[in-house]
Amino acid sequence: MDLYFYDYFSVMHYTGYHHAINTSIPVITAKCDGFNFDQNNKLSPLDINKINQNTGFTPTISVLDSAEQMMNLLLYKLTIYAIGIIDVHF
Repeated sequence: MDLYFYDYFSVMHYTGYHHAINTSIPVITAKCDGFNFDQNNKLSPLDINKINQNTGFTPTISVLDSAEQMMNLLLYKLTIYAIGIIDVHF
């Protein structure tokens, strides 16, 4: 079984109230005191590591500007694989 550290700084983080029906009650809370779940706008080192492991592509600093850019890059890369183009350089 693979065990992973929880990445509190992942770009995939959402606020504790994200998707809550009642926005006065959090849907997730941290076990450690003093931590607030916030939406992160940049890739964490673990995000970069996972992207590299799963795609063979290491994002550069210019790709780290926003979660939207990361998702666009990954969707672009997945689209390239889906339509069979294999000689693409980023």
